[in-house]
Amino acid sequence: MTQLTAESVKAHNADPALGVLARASFAKTEVGKDIVKASKEAAVFFFFGDRGTGSNDGLYEQVSADVIFDVIALTSKLDFEIDGCGYEIFPSSSLFDGAEDYLIAMLFDFQQRVQVVMTDAALKAADIAIAGSGCSGQNVLDVLVPDYVDYHSAEDSTEWAWIEERASYAHKANGREDGVWEFFLNVAHLEHDLETGPVEVPSSLSEPIRAALAGGYGYILFHQGT
Repeated sequence: MTQLTAESVKAHNADPALGVLARASFAKTEVGKDIVKASKEAAVFFFFGDRGTGSNDGLYEQVSADVIFDVIALTSKLDFEIDGCGYEIFPSSSLFDGAEDYLIAMLFDFQQRVQVVMTDAALKAADIAIAGSGCSGQNVLDVLVPDYVDYHSAEDSTEWAWIEERASYAHKANGREDGVWEFFLNVAHLEHDLETGPVEVPSSLSEPIRAALAGGYGYILFHQGT
């Protein structure tokens, strides 16, 4: 569970570095993982040319762009081996000829910038989806439900049913018991349920909900880590 101190939460808007915590939590979600992958692909295509536009088409047919990014990150080289096969990727501009280290540094910087922009946009979209929440998209408490609830299947869990019923934004189900199951809940609404709601809050979930209230969070992301 990602936690900020009350003082840190108050300083959030004044200190943009605290947004890193929200982005790190979001990166663990299914949508966040897709964003990380897309940002790596965008960086590779920007510096080495998109599919069908340069000399790297043969490589793209054999190795996905996000894997190419990861290998460059591990080796700091533009020529590398994967499973015993040698590959080399070429920059799309002659401006980078003979400047491999500089190009790789820019590749990493570009990827990070794209990931931040895409993540902030996704969090903003979550804010919009939470009608009337009035909270910051970066003010999210990340809760891994299996840490609090013992269950076999999310679909058969009474706690997950309670979460889903109150969700302002849902992303769920992909045909697997351990599949995608993510819900954003408005903390202001949960405060009402916790104190005076007609349906009792499951005791196993009261701890993270109270932590969100005490920490000044705008909403909670309940998920099961997949």
